[in-house]
Amino acid sequence: MNGRVRFCLLATLVPAFVAAADRDEVFAAQARAETALTAADRDGARERAPATLDVARTHARAGAAAVARRAWTDARRAWEKAEADARLAAARSRQLRAETTSAELEEAVATLRTEIVESGE
Repeated sequence: MNGRVRFCLLATLVPAFVAAADRDEVFAAQARAETALTAADRDGARERAPATLDVARTHARAGAAAVARRAWTDARRAWEKAEADARLAAARSRQLRAETTSAELEEAVATLRTEIVESGE
């Protein structure tokens, strides 16, 4: 009888512990995704990579909806996708900013070279 009671306790407690771990993972994934979305906004993704940022926000909304349904696995996956897409949007934004800056510098150097040649120095 004592063994049966232990088994019943374990059978009921283990799923509760697993669900709690799943929930914790979801909220950690949510925090990472929200941080990545904030960083993407800060990096100018709204202007330079709006489509990718919109995909990230769509995944974030799906993650929030899954949390409301207590669908922990779906929520974790959606938040992880949101984080990945937000990081991609931020990277694309930084890349475009760097390319623009590089083009401006190349143009300035070309202008200086032309001025030097024209001045005869």
